[in-house]
Amino acid sequence: CMCVYVCVCVALKQIVPPLIYSAHKGQAGRVGIIGGCFEYTGAPYYAAITALKTGADLAHIFCTQAAAIPIKSYSPELIVHPVLYASNEFQNDEAVDEQHRLATKAADSVRTWLPRLSGLLIGPGLGRDPVVWESVRTIIKDAMDLHMPLVIDADGLGLISAHLDLIVGYPHVVLTPNVVELERLRSAAVSTGLLASIANKVHPAEATREELTENVQQLAHALQGVTVLAKGHVDIISNGTALIQVDDEGSPRRCGGQGDVLSGATLTFLSWAARRHPNTQPSAFPSGSMLAAYGACKLVRRCASESFKRLHRGMTTPDIIAAIPTEFEVMFPAVPTTTTTAPATGKHSL
Repeated sequence: CMCVYVCVCVALKQIVPPLIYSAHKGQAGRVGIIGGCFEYTGAPYYAAITALKTGADLAHIFCTQAAAIPIKSYSPELIVHPVLYASNEFQNDEAVDEQHRLATKAADSVRTWLPRLSGLLIGPGLGRDPVVWESVRTIIKDAMDLHMPLVIDADGLGLISAHLDLIVGYPHVVLTPNVVELERLRSAAVSTGLLASIANKVHPAEATREELTENVQQLAHALQGVTVLAKGHVDIISNGTALIQVDDEGSPRRCGGQGDVLSGATLTFLSWAARRHPNTQPSAFPSGSMLAAYGACKLVRRCASESFKRLHRGMTTPDIIAAIPTEFEVMFPAVPTTTTTAPATGKHSL
């Protein structure tokens, strides 16, 4: 109902940190992205630069060595850590125990940075290398031990589908599947016994809005508090107990990289929600994770819509990113203050 969306909009504006002249670097968010491999370097860049354009102060990318130089060359604003090891970096099929050692070494390198970060995104350009995935499984566990806000997208969802037990019951994570990834997650939930069966067995492209909504709610409930943001013609957000849908006008242009923009914006909003939102219980409505997903969907749809109106078929993902500052200002007008009081920066709690 309308009163629910009014409540969400009011709460969303409360999590956006004020602009304070006396603020210090990092107070508006230090975010991390786990992703980037030999084949895919654009996705982590899009996610990280979106996080910065949305309002985070610093963005770190943890990637394989093969991805580091291309990503560094895209922007000097990104802090790039080439700490992940991939199978193709080994010579003559080195022993499995050596691969395990280096996977552990990579996870150890990321672990030292986690306490300094306000949120972590896993998946853009991650690839499906088994050595990388071994490292990332450990990184997810380490982040959860710190109660860190997590966003999982793209190849990260592939990892989660294969290891669903990693995130079951963790309320501070947002999954951002498209319709195909949503079906994979639902199938994984059935195979692990979290879901008794799959309802609405239709091809994802043929599912109605009502069927997709039921599928998202069913999955989120089975995952016991995890927030699912199913992106599509209508963005459907649920943590199993609450539901928000975003059907604002977006863009009919389906250029690659738009999902990375959404995950990067979600990461920034989620890091803000973890530090500023007063509702610390997953059952509270709206929860911090739900707010973050809603804010990101609204922002990205505005940016895509305005970019498409100007550029039509020529619109690409960098155009959407370029629109973020203007559209964010429309949604959240900045009121700089000279107060010397630093914004609240509680520990990772949604």
